[in-house]
Amino acid sequence: MNAIPHTAQGNTLEKLLSLRLQIDEIISTMKGGCPTPPVIDGPKAPEEQKDRLASENRRQGIYHVDLMGEKIDKYTIADTLQAVLLKLSELDDQFLHRLSLKSTGSRRIVARDPEKIYPHAPRLSRFARPISKEWWMDTNISQTQLKARLRIICDVAEINFGSDLVFSV
Repeated sequence: MNAIPHTAQGNTLEKLLSLRLQIDEIISTMKGGCPTPPVIDGPKAPEEQKDRLASENRRQGIYHVDLMGEKIDKYTIADTLQAVLLKLSELDDQFLHRLSLKSTGSRRIVARDPEKIYPHAPRLSRFARPISKEWWMDTNISQTQLKARLRIICDVAEINFGSDLVFSV
């Protein structure tokens, strides 16, 4: 009968225990268990942390806008659109009103009421974001739709897309 040397038995036992721990981890993950994510930037208030995480999860890249010489760099489509709208409304107090009269087909870019942004689908009003005390904007848009809206915005603001407002990703 071949006897296994004591040191070999120890190595084999360690390997088996290690394998068992790996199997337990896999089973735990399959049952829905997952490790607690690390806290970044120290503890935050629950709402602040929730908003930060939601925003980070929506990041698609960095969106660059040069608006009449002012550089605007944002991580989300909605933040980019909001920054442009706010800047132009600072320059022209009637800009948002004029823009609210324009439609992209089935929705508006801005409105005084979130339901008016999505007149044919009021259930989508949850995607509207306030941009001031009086105005709301559409946020449920793609990068292609953002570019199309920026062209409309330029027409309403009477500036040139491509020179006065340059957009890139």
